[in-house]
Amino acid sequence: MKIEQANIFYNYAIGHSSSEIDLIETSKTLIGSGLTNAIFFSDLKYIYKDRSNRVHIERVQPKGRQWDSSWEIEFDTNLSRDLASELTHSLELAFFEKKFKGDDTSAVSYLRAALPPFVLEDEEFELPIYPWVKIFSDGITLLSFQFDATWSNINQEDFLTIYVNLFKRYFKTIWLDDRIQRLDAEHILPFAFDDEFQFAGKALGGRKAKKLIKKMRTQSKSFLNTELSKEGRKFNLSNRTWVLHKVAGADENPTWESNLELCRSQYTNAINQIIVPSQRRKVRCKTSIWNGRPSISLMRFGDQPSSKDELFKNFGCYLSKLLGRSIDITDCTLRKRNSNHTYSVIV
Repeated sequence: MKIEQANIFYNYAIGHSSSEIDLIETSKTLIGSGLTNAIFFSDLKYIYKDRSNRVHIERVQPKGRQWDSSWEIEFDTNLSRDLASELTHSLELAFFEKKFKGDDTSAVSYLRAALPPFVLEDEEFELPIYPWVKIFSDGITLLSFQFDATWSNINQEDFLTIYVNLFKRYFKTIWLDDRIQRLDAEHILPFAFDDEFQFAGKALGGRKAKKLIKKMRTQSKSFLNTELSKEGRKFNLSNRTWVLHKVAGADENPTWESNLELCRSQYTNAINQIIVPSQRRKVRCKTSIWNGRPSISLMRFGDQPSSKDELFKNFGCYLSKLLGRSIDITDCTLRKRNSNHTYSVIV
């Protein structure tokens, strides 16, 4: 199979220490941080900033019935084209959610927004990744990294190794928005270096230890500010110019784990700084992380068949390798399950 175009999502579920999130206050914090200029809510309302930085609150009133195949939407005239594109993506997802759930008043409320993109740079490519966040009021957040790429017939082994298993690769440089890095530091620094002054899980007290920890945190913050004050690099992504910075400290540390997990960690910590629990507590916000399997859509590939039968006959073995995320899978067979030509790939 020669891949020509694919759309891939790397999905993470984040469980916060608070089971009740104030979506209104969280949206204010999110908009105020500058990480996004548009937020969509599950009750078909949205807020956005116009070019004059004024905040607008609007309600979507789709024209269409429950089982129509499409909605007709009219956005506010002050809404820019790029923000309309972001909200359209959220509305498309909401359209299908409504198909599945109907008018379920017991469904958990959420907000959805696009976060600043980042770029993975290696000798072979510069790959832009687009993050989205969906924050539920019950304390669960879904973080998704998306990219859509095209190739001139990339072979299946390279596609699996380089792109499907992207999280296993190390990169020469990762370019991140400085606001993400600052929020990440704000989440980490108040508790940084505590582990280095513990023994068997117990803190080593004493004035000298506390003074040294405070000094190390101050130096780390100063170093971060120095790194992020350097001139960033401009990237034209989705018809918009972004100024991104190298991950602070990466050049000084040859053993730095420069991979997708680092990005997941920084975005997760930034989200933790943004969310507002319904009952504010002055404690460290701990999280649980669940990594989902990559969601892969093969948009175009060489010798693409016109029927499902041909697809499984010609490419069934490779599809099993794709599902297993390993090119080394050799024992794969195709089994017809019933007379309606429903197949399963057996690995």
